[in-house]
Amino acid sequence: IESAETFLPYFVQGVEHMTSLKPDRIAPGFVLYGGEQDFAVRDVRIFNPLHVSNLWRKLTSPVE
Repeated sequence: IESAETFLPYFVQGVEHMTSLKPDRIAPGFVLYGGEQDFAVRDVRIFNPLHVSNLWRKLTSPVE
């Protein structure tokens, strides 16, 4: 778990590591941060959950 107002690229390393352990049994990971933009880094979604009107839809929709 990381906590930051701004995104740093190394935040996705933990998500990627967990996914690599059991790729067929682990759901896609996310990085939640305090910034304004939504984006993806190497298929890991990065966003601020406070700026999402429907969090469940955001978590279950495909990476854009």
